[in-house]
Amino acid sequence: MSACPTCGAAVEDDADACPRCGAAASGSDAAESRDAAGMVLVATLATIDAAALLEALEERGIAAVALHDHEARRLLASRGAAPGRSGLHIFVPPESLEGAAAIHQELIVGSLPDLPEGYDPGAHDASACPACGTSLDPAAHECAECGLEFPESDR
Repeated sequence: MSACPTCGAAVEDDADACPRCGAAASGSDAAESRDAAGMVLVATLATIDAAALLEALEERGIAAVALHDHEARRLLASRGAAPGRSGLHIFVPPESLEGAAAIHQELIVGSLPDLPEGYDPGAHDASACPACGTSLDPAAHECAECGLEFPESDR
């Protein structure tokens, strides 16, 4: 038994991937990169947040692949895009993006204790960051002030 280098979960010695976050147990991201080829980026997160999102997606039956920066950058560059920040990049099938983004939003809202009662993240003004109120460029996928990311389906 060993520990996953990505999330720290226990991984059986003969396992191909971590049961919690899906990171390749062999240390090679090539298979994961191939698995993510037809998928879309839903979020780029710190390891602990990525593990929570991957677990929530798995619980709801949504397939997901987590890629480290170098593999995600290579994959996104092949599509003419680039990740906005460093971390674990979570990819899902295009048809699952809306559901995955909603799950990600639930996790974000659940982690913010000072939100007003009845806060609806879908009702925010798209010209301002819902977390800090900073004005946003219409093409922004991340708030320059606080770093909040907006999944592809939100912008």
